Amino acid sequence: MFFTTTKMSRNVLGLLVASLLTAHDFIATISSQAADEITIQAVLTNPIAYQLHVVSLKGTAMDVQPMAPAIGGEESPCLIVGSGTFILDDGTASLRVGIPGACSPGVAALPKEGDRVIVQAVIHVHEIQSSIRVEALARAIYLVDRASKN
Repeated sequence: MFFTTTKMSRNVLGLLVASLLTAHDFIATISSQAADEITIQAVLTNPIAYQLHVVSLKGTAMDVQPMAPAIGGEESPCLIVGSGTFILDDGTASLRVGIPGACSPGVAALPKEGDRVIVQAVIHVHEIQSSIRVEALARAIYLVDRASKN
């Protein structure tokens, strides 16, 4: 699993995502590119420089893994939907992206396999047994081009 959270942190993530979203889908179609796009290779080359920074990454969604809905919220419980992970590949490198989901059905959505997207995400760097692991937690995903159906 990409990330594990406690019930309270899952609630905070759900509230954060819900507060960042409007009534539109989490994946929005855009006609222009997001400002300050960087390559995944730039993040992986110097991950500490990007730790807890919001970045814009453009690439293709691969290995999309939805997570089962989960109950979140301590004061007003809700069903968190739309959470999961995928690999973003921009041609320079690839990076696992986590989507925390939201309490509102239809608000959070995972990209489809092969979709071209721009992801605004917070970079998280973890040291695990003397190795560095870099992941991104999506704040917003913008659809650039829907994957073609074969």
